[in-house]
Amino acid sequence: MTSPGDKGLVRRLPPGKLQSALQENLQSDEPMEVCLNPAAGQAIVVTDRRMIIIKAGNVSGSGFFGVRAKSFPFSQITSVDVRMGMLGGHLQVSAAGTMEVKDREFMDMATAENAVTFTSDYKAVMKEVADLIRSKVLAAQKTSSVSAVRDIASQLADLQHLREQGALTDEEFAQAKAKLLGGR
Repeated sequence: MTSPGDKGLVRRLPPGKLQSALQENLQSDEPMEVCLNPAAGQAIVVTDRRMIIIKAGNVSGSGFFGVRAKSFPFSQITSVDVRMGMLGGHLQVSAAGTMEVKDREFMDMATAENAVTFTSDYKAVMKEVADLIRSKVLAAQKTSSVSAVRDIASQLADLQHLREQGALTDEEFAQAKAKLLGGR
């Protein structure tokens, strides 16, 4: 297993609950770009389409034998927060339906479904991971914006076709077009 300072962010999880949970949650056509175990009982995985946080054991709030995995598609992530301390830190994502841990207590971060804690030797690596996630979120937002513009263009073409077929009057077309573009 490589150390956190080595080039590249894909590492193997140690055999056990985290590795099993990863295998259960990762799709066969989903390449990993990051796979880290930055603290006991916690893993963070970044693929080409989402981020997955896996937690196992009591400290992570999963019960002694429990394991839980939470997936965050990049299109749903609204922010990425990395905090550093003397002994380590945490990476927390905000997304619809997640609760932000505001008091930043270690145990709260360890049990939060949208945060992963890390030891001091992972500080530089976790900054890289946060930057990677931010870039993927931005790319997902751009893709979403382009899709929205294409959708509006398609709807305008449909309205134009209906007007040409006589199904809409010029006035109805103008109203429908204004309504469609008013949402922009």
